[in-house]
Amino acid sequence: MLSSDRWIALVLAALAISIFLVSRNFPTMAGLSVGPGLFPMVLSLALLGASAFLALNSRTSSEPDSTEEALPRDARSLLRVLTVLAACGLFAGLGKVLGFLIVGFLAVACLMIAFGVKLWRALLISGVTVLLLNLFFVKVMRIPLPLGVLAPLGGWL
Repeated sequence: MLSSDRWIALVLAALAISIFLVSRNFPTMAGLSVGPGLFPMVLSLALLGASAFLALNSRTSSEPDSTEEALPRDARSLLRVLTVLAACGLFAGLGKVLGFLIVGFLAVACLMIAFGVKLWRALLISGVTVLLLNLFFVKVMRIPLPLGVLAPLGGWL
């Protein structure tokens, strides 16, 4: 049995239940049959199902517990883990100041480079991805993303 899988399943189940309970209290919008809490509630139920699957799978697995194999073995793997954490911190800390376009580009490019993508390809894919995401959220979904230092160019973006 994989005890680490059971612990992860337990933490995910607790997270799913807390998200479900919090999203039930979201305010309803006048004239709509569904409110803003519907999407988080559906996702929390999916997460709860995934955690139940993981817990059941860990009980039926005959593999020995190998938590030491899950740790990074070399410096490159550790760098990749730290890059993912740094990208999350970059979004959280500088997202509003620098704006989505700049922070998104830097985060995606750094992640791609850390995971072995060639520099020119990482820069090209990062630029296209961030521009398409910005277009989708701002124009199609009408969800404003922070422009940060690019706010003077807001009419063009």
